[in-house]
Amino acid sequence: MNKKEDIQQLADRFFAGETTLAEEQRLYRFFRGDDIPTELLPLREMFVSLSLIGIAPDKQTTRKTTTQSRLKVSFRRKLFGVAAAVAVILAMSTTLIHIDREQNYCKAYVNDRLVTDKAAIMSSVAATMSDIGEAGQTGADRQLHDLFGSDDGNADH
Repeated sequence: MNKKEDIQQLADRFFAGETTLAEEQRLYRFFRGDDIPTELLPLREMFVSLSLIGIAPDKQTTRKTTTQSRLKVSFRRKLFGVAAAVAVILAMSTTLIHIDREQNYCKAYVNDRLVTDKAAIMSSVAATMSDIGEAGQTGADRQLHDLFGSDDGNADH
């Protein structure tokens, strides 16, 4: 494995929180140097800045801090995951409620007038059905005659 691949793997382990203090020091020394591949140049400023911060006093403190950091990162990831899931559920619920309200409406034209009141529409429909029921067959024949203009009143043409 060449030096570039080795450093890339070490950087990947660094971002995963799996490097030792010695490995981190190796990364810092590498990025302070002049022989950095073009693909790794975007990481240079970050590692140089981190190298200037300093080193933990002992390995035991570093291990404890690393373990606590991993737990904090793990907790944050879970927290963000839960928050994202809640946000998605709320967004979907809001969207579904909006779609339901758009599709569940009552609209009809009664005597060339737009009516959106469900009670008024149902009243008009009931009155029309009652008129048709009272008129019987002759009412339907009359209506067909009015529509098609047949002279003999029969709809059998």
